Amino acid sequence: VTHRQKGRPPREEAGARRLERSQELMRAAAIALSRRGVSGTSMEALSDDLGIPKSVLYRYFDSKDKLVRAILDQILLRWTELQKRPWQGLDANLRDVLALARSNPCEFLLLARHSALDPDLRPYFDRLHTSIVGRTERLISASGASLAKDAVMRQLCAQSVAGFLLEAVLWWIE
Repeated sequence: VTHRQKGRPPREEAGARRLERSQELMRAAAIALSRRGVSGTSMEALSDDLGIPKSVLYRYFDSKDKLVRAILDQILLRWTELQKRPWQGLDANLRDVLALARSNPCEFLLLARHSALDPDLRPYFDRLHTSIVGRTERLISASGASLAKDAVMRQLCAQSVAGFLLEAVLWWIE
């Protein structure tokens, strides 16, 4: 007896549907989590906001922690893919960052604002911040400017750029 004879989709199709549904749930959960904060939101509140039974949410995610981490992993993956692109100049790269934030505003808020304030989620923010600092330092070093020779100033500038960039994007989103 095949899946079709039982009226069920093939495993690949069922897996694709499950992945699509989990993506929908993560997107909707990110909206609620970004409004209320991670610590101020329970799985029950999420299920109420999403208009689904709590059991459905638990079918996809074992806990709120796993749901939040799945959202943060996904946005960090998109960020990492963005950062792998060759440098096209400040204007082009800022447009790319804004496009990512525009298409994932709640996820970006969770990553750049909420995870920075939550000790358990802080490593996610640190990965984001470190990637900006590292790329900025490499750009300064490659510039050949006198600033590139001073490690302390180069680090100070890179940290400042990272802070400014994150705050600017967050301000724009909020």
